[in-house]
Amino acid sequence: MSRCESGAESGEEERSQVHFQLDDGAARKGTMVRVAFCGISHETNTFATAALGLTGMAGDGKSGFRPSRGDAVLRGGGYTGGMVTAAKELGYECVGLLFGGTEPSGTIDDAAFEGMRDEIISRLRDAMPVDVVAIENHGAGVVRG
Repeated sequence: MSRCESGAESGEEERSQVHFQLDDGAARKGTMVRVAFCGISHETNTFATAALGLTGMAGDGKSGFRPSRGDAVLRGGGYTGGMVTAAKELGYECVGLLFGGTEPSGTIDDAAFEGMRDEIISRLRDAMPVDVVAIENHGAGVVRG
């Protein structure tokens, strides 16, 4: 577990005093904290799958997930937007990975979920080192497999 702390000088918080305490007890004062943002958000209606089919990736005129990648993740709204705003206010470096969202529909197709999951992992590996991964996942998402 890691925690963020901010010191104060003369009763005023100073950004230069913000530091990150790592599990091993090492404080990285003066080193910018890197936060990676990602997520998959979908309001699944398992009863709608028969009528609507599985929810996959958008394309060929069909609806589905249209993931944002990189800096587009950081410009998004919702919960991720709030987390990005807070991280920037703390002076943290923000890295966008992938955020996949779509409108409420049927159960998520395995290939769509696995593709987004694998891309998040790949982008995280490429973005390393990061100190924190902030994930916005919708708890009502259901994957077929």
